[in-house]
Amino acid sequence: MHILVGTERADIVELPAIQEISHLGVDVELCRLGSDTSYHELLGLLRPDTFGILIDGPFAVDDKYKYPPKLRVVVSTEFDQTDVLARCSFTKENVNAAYDDSRAELALGLALAVLRNIAANDVAVRAGQWIVKPGNQLSSLSVGVFSNTSIGDQVASLLSAFSKTAEHRFIDNAIKATHTNVYDLVCIIDDVGDQTLSEIAVSSLKDGGFLVDVSRFPAFPGDSLQEWVGSGRLSGAATIVGPSADIRDKSCSNILFAPTEVLQTAEALNEARMLATEKMLEAIRQEMSGN
Repeated sequence: MHILVGTERADIVELPAIQEISHLGVDVELCRLGSDTSYHELLGLLRPDTFGILIDGPFAVDDKYKYPPKLRVVVSTEFDQTDVLARCSFTKENVNAAYDDSRAELALGLALAVLRNIAANDVAVRAGQWIVKPGNQLSSLSVGVFSNTSIGDQVASLLSAFSKTAEHRFIDNAIKATHTNVYDLVCIIDDVGDQTLSEIAVSSLKDGGFLVDVSRFPAFPGDSLQEWVGSGRLSGAATIVGPSADIRDKSCSNILFAPTEVLQTAEALNEARMLATEKMLEAIRQEMSGN
């Protein structure tokens, strides 16, 4: 049995779980990932007896590639190519739950930054313009947290320390008619899932409200946010963006763009790596026992 480990960590071989995999008599091969190493190169290292890929980053896949029959892929960060992965025959697993605390804290941080006009005031101060735009306090706002998972409860709990009206709404079509123009601040968390449901969350915002989107796949590009802030539909917004986003000309005064990497706190990444390795270890044991 062959296990391929793709990692940027220099100390990966010292992790107890990796050592335990080796002690099971499994052939563990390391592929150092970095600026000069493409994730695609992992495909060139696959063998007919490769049972698993344990990877410390996005897994770039080719759905036309013939993968080993029992291949299992476990990643410690989120899958990038959801549509391609759906067409691949191998078993895919992630450990997204390891980032729940980090995502919840990020939502709170971005909400406070947008409400206090941090981005606009930072630009002004750096330009020598001491034009401080008054902000808003969470304690005076009604807050709606929208998600399909329990992480929404975490975010609502954090926000409730400031706003007594913060509430979590499991987002579905049933709430569309009853929640329109009711919140001053809306936080879209993980995992809303599609454009329609995200639009339901936004429709619950009062005109001039604030939007924070920290879902895995934010539904609203910079152009939409810029238009809404410019027209007064929103007073400010913050969203996560991936490396493919082009926001170089999105200079609207109160929009914050946070790269996806801000979710990868040291604590979250360590937990994700540990959980991913444990998942692979469990799969190996089951395979070796014939279950």
